[in-house]
Amino acid sequence: MRRILLIVLLLLSISAVSAQDNPEATPDGSGVTVVEPAETTQEEAPISAQPENIFGDSLSELINLRNDLELLATAVRGTVRPDGWSGNLDVTNPELPLLIRLDLELLLADTLGFDVPADWFGIAFADVQYQVRDLRHDIEILSDELLGDGARPDGWSGSPNPLWACDRSTQTLVQLLAQGDFFVAVADSNSPDFCAILELQVVSFVEQNLFTIDTTDPYFTSAVRTSLPGSVTANTDFVVAFFDIQATQRAAVIPNGTVMTPVGRNGANEFSRMVMFEGDGFLLFAEYTFTSLTDEEFNALEGAPAVQTFCTADWC
Repeated sequence: MRRILLIVLLLLSISAVSAQDNPEATPDGSGVTVVEPAETTQEEAPISAQPENIFGDSLSELINLRNDLELLATAVRGTVRPDGWSGNLDVTNPELPLLIRLDLELLLADTLGFDVPADWFGIAFADVQYQVRDLRHDIEILSDELLGDGARPDGWSGSPNPLWACDRSTQTLVQLLAQGDFFVAVADSNSPDFCAILELQVVSFVEQNLFTIDTTDPYFTSAVRTSLPGSVTANTDFVVAFFDIQATQRAAVIPNGTVMTPVGRNGANEFSRMVMFEGDGFLLFAEYTFTSLTDEEFNALEGAPAVQTFCTADWC
């Protein structure tokens, strides 16, 4: 495991932080060096020294995660850190969540070896909010393993969301139901069985309230189905693709069985059957009648965006 992690670390490019210019130092005649502050005028003073926040609401938790990880490492290893440890807390680096994750995995390998906890989430390349969630879940688990259940070093920030202690499936289902504004969790967050109770609540809610609704309408509309990645396939040998929506610049024939996602239709011509499809190595237009896209799903599509098409797939 350590070997794999080190290889990953070697592949990462970490931006170096530029050092600030040192102020000029002059002797004061007594053998003591006096640092003269640089003269600045009101016009020369920077308007703002605050870096741009590229992590939004997740920034404060990323800082807490880095601090908690260093506290945990110090508690079990003192000042020693595993080989490859970055200790990075550059809030202007978009790879900061991944760098914290790699240090966490290094500490796991250095302390537990291959004895990975059963409910360990591990690395997942997702939006920063989910990376933060997974990091907090795993750092709390590792702390329980190394220090004992509930034991934490002084200064520990801890999890701001009790839901983050639960498995991904429970978290996702709770968040999905909460968007509908008709499900409210009533489990006690201080209970040691919080996650188990919450899982039973959401499953029971779906089974007793959603699956029992007497309706002919589908749970997922045509608009939702067409927005799912890879929801459409080319189902004939005649799916001719074009670079333009007017079908004047031929690109290639999309192979039968190719998985793709509809992006939008020809909104300027109601009689056109052209749809922009996105897939592995291509963004092209083709007639939807040669694909698995239904008439209902086609009609639910919005107009295709004005973006540059391309094709780098082997069949182009």
